[in-house]
Amino acid sequence: MDGNFKAKHMWPKNPANEVWLMDGMGFMVTMLAYKDYLAGTLNQVEQKLKNAAEALIPAEEAFAELDVRIPSQLHEVWAQQEKLALENRGMDPKLMDIFEVQLEKAPTRKSIEMDIISNQASDGLLRGAATWMARVLEAEESQIILAMDAWCMQARATETQRLSIAHQQDRLNATLDWLFESTARFLGDDWNENNPSHLIVTANIDEDDGNDIFGDTLYPHHPSQSDGVILPLPSYLTERPNSLGPASLADQELRLREGQANDALHELRVALANEAVIFRTDVRHARTYNMTTRAWGRVASANVKVQQQAEIYCQCHTQMLALNAGDDLLVWYKVLRREDLKVSAAVADPNARGHRDNTLAWFWTMDMPWDTEPNNGE
Repeated sequence: MDGNFKAKHMWPKNPANEVWLMDGMGFMVTMLAYKDYLAGTLNQVEQKLKNAAEALIPAEEAFAELDVRIPSQLHEVWAQQEKLALENRGMDPKLMDIFEVQLEKAPTRKSIEMDIISNQASDGLLRGAATWMARVLEAEESQIILAMDAWCMQARATETQRLSIAHQQDRLNATLDWLFESTARFLGDDWNENNPSHLIVTANIDEDDGNDIFGDTLYPHHPSQSDGVILPLPSYLTERPNSLGPASLADQELRLREGQANDALHELRVALANEAVIFRTDVRHARTYNMTTRAWGRVASANVKVQQQAEIYCQCHTQMLALNAGDDLLVWYKVLRREDLKVSAAVADPNARGHRDNTLAWFWTMDMPWDTEPNNGE
């Protein structure tokens, strides 16, 4: 201790929780005060041991429940692999790869389409049906996005914005005309007879006014004024189940719907992560009015992408229910609710301090191919 600093200059930050290490002007703590301090101090190690012992019982029960479901033969194979890896890990470190969790990635719509096309001859499927239905699903997504853009467009939109909407609608109509011309080949000539002419419904998810048409879920319940027509798919023609052509078309659409749901959830995760990063970087560090305005503008743009992908998934889930999807499929693809779209900083950095009690939505735990770029279909 140098001459410019003395013990009397040391002031405790928390006097109620600290013990004086000096007796008056001295440097030694008295024995009585030290014993009183130790007696009133909580033993952190003891508390951690107690918490670990309490958590051990449910962990063992969960492990036993999972272990019972494993066949005995597979259990023996795993035991041999573990023994071999531990004995020879010094010579071949790659043997330790068996301890990594081997999960099959959720398939995308493109991978499912390629699988159907490669096996359509052996399975006796109609040629071109998978490609045609995939194009219809793309038109459905374009229809939803176009309707949401038109709905969100302000009344004072410029002529350029209105012209952009008109160009998108014209391209969509041309695509639908081409799809309708080839519909009879797969669904028959009378597929559109006595068919209800309802609209593909879309709406802005982020409605917080008193007229909430969604409630807790994000499913549409009534027609809106969006430009849309019924699409020639088995899931939209469930009122005429005996006239849908080959039954395999419904099975193929259900498989493609599964891939479409995976793609929509992938895009939704990317958009939510992007929004979380914008909050963490731009919004928090904005110091001027101009920086704040630009930051919230980026948040609004990211939120539009979130709404679009959430609506696409909701529509996909509705059509999966119309195709009588089984519980084994619906257990993975759950109802998307409004609270699932809340942005948390834990998305950007799950290990950051203060996020221990934060929980993410169910679709964050799905194991699907994903990266930092959206799947734009190219």
